Amino acid sequence: MRNKQTIMALTMILGSGIAGAAQALLMDTEGATTSGANDTAATAQALGSLPGTLSLFGWIDRNDPNDLDVYSFSLAGSSPATVWFDIDFANDIITPSSDDDDGLDSVLSVFDATGSLIDANDDVGFPPDPGSGPNGDFDSFLELTLDAGDYFVAVSSFSNFSNGTLDDFQNDGSTSGQYCLEVRTGAGFDAPANPQCRELTFTETVPEPATLALLAVGIAGIGYRRRRGLMTA
Repeated sequence: MRNKQTIMALTMILGSGIAGAAQALLMDTEGATTSGANDTAATAQALGSLPGTLSLFGWIDRNDPNDLDVYSFSLAGSSPATVWFDIDFANDIITPSSDDDDGLDSVLSVFDATGSLIDANDDVGFPPDPGSGPNGDFDSFLELTLDAGDYFVAVSSFSNFSNGTLDDFQNDGSTSGQYCLEVRTGAGFDAPANPQCRELTFTETVPEPATLALLAVGIAGIGYRRRRGLMTA
């Protein structure tokens, strides 16, 4: 548990640095183990404005599978545009080399400015999109044609589906974990995964070499002190 907390701390530090890169990557304000901070239209976390690409790294609270993450965005322009909503690095992130269906089984829901449901998706299915492949078939994906205006996108766990409005979900979630959300125009199903999210994913699930080296030094020091104590006893 302590090691997991260390990795999560490194994740947040790395995320802060990455957010200053050319393409901003936002972080879920709730973090990995809290909920309730961005679960309504009134408290929705702002992603920004399209056209372009809006990226966020977030979590469905491991202590609350009914956690709901709500984000707001706007679409500019004078004509309808195709918008892609893409969840990556959620399903099978714990064992990415096999189809174990671990991690978050996400649900994506898109709402208009009044909070009415436009569409939702549970699983991208086969073949998974590039960011979810080869085994992330339980990640979510939506392609919608939208008019200019303001919208909400919500991330939840299967089977916490909306009953038709943003303020009415079934509260029947069964999974939890991390996810990378992209809301974008101009790049469709075959768009590559966000490399910034990939870096955060690896940081969260696998300690960096420097962390492993420090851990080895600490273990070696404990062993030396123990041996010294036995010799002087």
